Amino acid sequence: EQSFILARRLLFCSYCELDGGQVDIARDRMVQCISILITIFEPSLVKHESTIELMDDAWMELMLSMEEIPQHRAIARHVAKLAILTHSCRWTDPMQRPGYMARCPLKSIPHTATEKHPQWCTTLEQNWES
Repeated sequence: EQSFILARRLLFCSYCELDGGQVDIARDRMVQCISILITIFEPSLVKHESTIELMDDAWMELMLSMEEIPQHRAIARHVAKLAILTHSCRWTDPMQRPGYMARCPLKSIPHTATEKHPQWCTTLEQNWES
């Protein structure tokens, strides 16, 4: 119970620090919050839903704070991958963000058959991480 309260307070402090432009300090607090929540997470506990919501918010804010800086976008993808490993944010792919837009696992279904795509689509798909 006390660990959950601490995690919630750490996330609140990180929101305040983000608003104050102290991004690095805020990120440290978000990482501490996530670390605590991963440590105490137990599906059988009454606070299960609250823990999931708090963890989702912490992962989301951490990823978004990384994504705002172009040089940190690769780190943002890594943060998203870590969130996926902890089954947070209901993401199934690191490029599927932000989670507030779609809470269900999305599957990519092409509108047109792949063989009908123009050549530039193939080039784009082969080089999207460049």
